Amino acid sequence: MKETGLAISCGYCLRAVRGVAVLVCAMLMLVVVGRAHAEDVVIGFDDFGPGIPISTQYKGLGVEFLANDPTSQFSVVALPKIVSGSVLSSAPNSASIQPSQCVQKNCRNITFIKFSEARRSVSVKVSQISTTDGSSSLVRLTLFNSFGSTIAITESGIAAGEGARTLALQTNTDALFARIEATTSDIRNITIDDLTFDRSASAPPDFIIGLQASQSVNLPSGESVVVPLTIRRAGSSNGPVGLQVTEITLSGVTASVNPTSSEGADNTTGYLTITAPSSPPTSDVTGTITITGTPLTAQAGSTPRSVTVQVFRSAAIDARIVGMEITQGIQSGELARFTT
Repeated sequence: MKETGLAISCGYCLRAVRGVAVLVCAMLMLVVVGRAHAEDVVIGFDDFGPGIPISTQYKGLGVEFLANDPTSQFSVVALPKIVSGSVLSSAPNSASIQPSQCVQKNCRNITFIKFSEARRSVSVKVSQISTTDGSSSLVRLTLFNSFGSTIAITESGIAAGEGARTLALQTNTDALFARIEATTSDIRNITIDDLTFDRSASAPPDFIIGLQASQSVNLPSGESVVVPLTIRRAGSSNGPVGLQVTEITLSGVTASVNPTSSEGADNTTGYLTITAPSSPPTSDVTGTITITGTPLTAQAGSTPRSVTVQVFRSAAIDARIVGMEITQGIQSGELARFTT
């Protein structure tokens, strides 16, 4: 709608003042078009490791995944999980939608989305990785208002191995919730990727910390593990963000973040280094390490954001040789002789 409105304004400029207005209007159109494109948010699920259930990790970018149905049509549903080896266009990861309802081999893979502010444009790429009978699945994207009423819907069939099918909706009504679902004839692996939605220019600056670790990091005694992290920006966020380890629940384990401050660029990378003491624990133990990013200026954001990684340490292995007996049989009698 911004582009259309600008075209009308430029048409008026051209009629009123010919010559100079052409260049000015053309420049304005380029600025507005570029700005509208930059405001789109893309969730590619590449910011976290495989096996991680997705819920509030992307809240700083304006979206959450829900375990309950805000439209009251379904019961509790499983959260999507990040999977590696994406067959979609945006490698390396995608998110797997878990089956929520299966009745006589008819299954529905469902995930619910809550937006932090009203959206007018939403799209997502959906893929069906595997089937047992080779049949197609029906995939659907539905948008809802704040009362849970449907305001827009689109659907399409997709076959196994077909690749990504893009579902896209644009509406003049504010959408605060979305549902992505697939209707299948059996239990299937349905994945989504590149969830894209518009973000208003007035949206406050914000960010998230992405930690590219699997669901549990194995930490051997006396060794260090390095985990990549990423700072994703939203809206007009461009100020520095301070990074620090704020909680370690494992005794003797140390952790540090490098660098300790992220500047204004999106997708800024860093590292979390986790080091274990040389002595192993007496029993297997699992704990967590929390990294917190604090906006250092108002331009960076208004709220600290945290991410937590689960760490596993195995117990000492008491390896001893209790006893060993070797018996060698010796053949009696004369050995065979060869004569020539």
